[in-house]
Amino acid sequence: MFLKNTYKQQILEYLEKFLQQKFQEFSVVNSWGEDVQKKLLPFLSRGKMIRGNLVFFSYSLFAKEDSEKILPVA
Repeated sequence: MFLKNTYKQQILEYLEKFLQQKFQEFSVVNSWGEDVQKKLLPFLSRGKMIRGNLVFFSYSLFAKEDSEKILPVA
């Protein structure tokens, strides 16, 4: 199931990809996007991510298969 990485690691990997995509989209509009990008992920990674971990844990209790669909929710 989700044991290859911790829940937090999986959430952070998803967030990193998501933020890179969004910052590329917004880089045309904002000149301060690069600075925000450099600071946002380290800021987010310091959190405990209790809600995201609970989402993963709850899903793993009832799901019989892995799903990437749970990452945006977490």
